[in-house]
Amino acid sequence: MTGTPFSHSLVQLQRQSQFIGQWTDGLELRATSQSRALSNDELVQKFRRLIIRHSKAQRIGGEVALALPASDCETVLLDMNEADRTLYALHACADGIPKWADVHRETRCEMSDLGRGLRLRREACAHVYSIKAVSGDPNSDWVSLRSPTPGKKRASGCAALAPLVDKPEHRVGSATWAKQTKYAALLADCLALRAKEPEMAVVCFTHYVTVLERLAALLSAAPASAGTQPFQIFKVHAGIGPNQRHKLIKEFQAGPSKQKGPSIFLATYDICAVGVTLTAASRVYLLEPSLDPAQVVHSFVHVASPQSPLDWHTHD
Repeated sequence: MTGTPFSHSLVQLQRQSQFIGQWTDGLELRATSQSRALSNDELVQKFRRLIIRHSKAQRIGGEVALALPASDCETVLLDMNEADRTLYALHACADGIPKWADVHRETRCEMSDLGRGLRLRREACAHVYSIKAVSGDPNSDWVSLRSPTPGKKRASGCAALAPLVDKPEHRVGSATWAKQTKYAALLADCLALRAKEPEMAVVCFTHYVTVLERLAALLSAAPASAGTQPFQIFKVHAGIGPNQRHKLIKEFQAGPSKQKGPSIFLATYDICAVGVTLTAASRVYLLEPSLDPAQVVHSFVHVASPQSPLDWHTHD
C-alpha cells in the first residue's frame, strides 16, 4: 500500500491508517495525532514498523529504484518597489505579533499556528492584498480606499492599492497588476524563455487561486513577438473537477508533438496531493516560499523526469 505522505497533520493519514488497523488500534495514531508532546524523531521511531523506505542506492532487477534528474535550483530574491513595500508594511502591522512569537518562553508551534500568524504578511508578498489591512476601515470596501484612516503610510498604501481593485475587471488581472514585483519578474522571465525556446513548457506553483487567475489573465494577454506564438495556459486548482483536471494534465504532458507553441501550467500546491504528473516541464517556478519544506519536495517529485534536467526557481 502506498499513498501521498502527510504534510501538516497526522489526521491526513486517518483513512489509510483506519484501513490497515492503525488508527485506534495498533500504533494508535488517533491518540498520537491529538498529542503535541511528540517530537519529529519520536514520530519517525513510531512509524518504523510500517515504513518501507527506498534509497537511491537500491536496485530492483538491476535497475535503479529511485532516480531523479539533475536540476538547477535558484532562489530569486526580488526587491519590492516602493508601493509594494508600503503595502507589505501595512499588512505586517495588521498581523501584529502572534502569541507564539514571545521570545521569553519556549513554545512548540504547529504549522497551522505559524501560517495563521503570518497570513497577511505572506499574502502581501504574493500581491494578495487586504483592503481592511491597508485602509484601516473594518468595512473592507474598495470605496474606503478613498478616505483612509489618517496617516501618511495609509494614504500611500491606499493610493497604491486603489488602481488595482477599483473596478471588477481590475480585481481579476488587468494590465495594472503586471507592474507588481513578482508578476513583472515572472512575465519577463517567461517572455525571455519563449524567445529562446519557442515550444517551452513551464509549471508555476502558487498557494493562492487569486494569483493563479491573475497570472492566467496576464500571460494570456502577453503579445507574441516575431517567430513566437501566444502562451497556452493550463489552470488547475482544487476547485476543478478530477475529469477536467486529468484532461488538462494529459494535454500539457503531450508536449510539442500534440500542441503548438509555448505552454504554461498554473497550479496550486494542494493539487500535488491528488496524483499529478507534470514531467513535460523543463522549468518550474515556486511563486511563494512554503512554510512546509515537504510541500516543496512533493511538488518537485511530481514534476521531475529522469529523462531531462530541470530548472527550479523560487521567488522570495
